[in-house]
Amino acid sequence: MTTVVATNVAEGAKAKKQNEELRSELRNSNIDNATKQKVIMQLNEKVEKLRRALADEKARADKSDDRIGLIEEQLADMLEKLKTAQTA
Repeated sequence: MTTVVATNVAEGAKAKKQNEELRSELRNSNIDNATKQKVIMQLNEKVEKLRRALADEKARADKSDDRIGLIEEQLADMLEKLKTAQTA
């Protein structure tokens, strides 16, 4: 038994289906404690991987937001200069 973590959008649907199958299997089967512990450890590792990936993605998004703001300010300034030049 393994759980799947999507690393891109295309893998998302496949990962979701496989994770749903694992949940169903865990609910409906009588697996031994050693196997349960192995699955729990794998899931904890995946959770940490997802947390790191989410933090990294948020950091990239914040940088992109800052860059977008800077470009918008520059564009507004250029448009104001253009307007001034056209009316002078």
